[in-house]
Amino acid sequence: MKQVLVTFGLIFVGIDTVRLIWGDYAQSILAPSALGGSVRVFGEIYPAYRLFIIGLGLTLALLLYLGLERTRLGAVVRAGVDDRVMAASLGINIDRAFFAVFCLGCALAGLAGVVAAPVLEVYPGMDMAILIPTLIVVVVGGPGRLSGAFLGALLIGMAETFGAVLIPEFSSFMIYAVMALVLVLRPGGLLPARHAA
Repeated sequence: MKQVLVTFGLIFVGIDTVRLIWGDYAQSILAPSALGGSVRVFGEIYPAYRLFIIGLGLTLALLLYLGLERTRLGAVVRAGVDDRVMAASLGINIDRAFFAVFCLGCALAGLAGVVAAPVLEVYPGMDMAILIPTLIVVVVGGPGRLSGAFLGALLIGMAETFGAVLIPEFSSFMIYAVMALVLVLRPGGLLPARHAA
């Protein structure tokens, strides 16, 4: 909880510093010309760039899963999440592994910002718009497991999208309602980490 609060504080300081130096202007970026058209899928027309984003997301999710489940770094990270003290006593440098995971997360966050730029405008503070739903995804899916985050993201994304279409007056409430329901039924999240199960 302390890390979350410090992170929020640093984000606010960073946003205001960026606004002070460069201003508070929104920038839009055009999608690559190769992905600027539309594609017909099952009789429906979809923007090609949106399909590219879906494909990239699924590819990255698969690569992260394979990296976490099939590599030595993944085994070290899983051991550190399951029992940090035991893993450290075996001579594993958990801090270095967690730092590598943090760096990978930062790189993926940057990639997400670049990929989302043609769909959303880029502006100082756009990270805060996604930070709360991201935390909700982790809580719903269960902290400590990639599969939980994936399932939580699908559930929260569908709740937000279908809520905006079916009951627009309650759309901003839908993701919180889903989170509350999941926490009532499964306080550890849908797929909690092995040590929390």
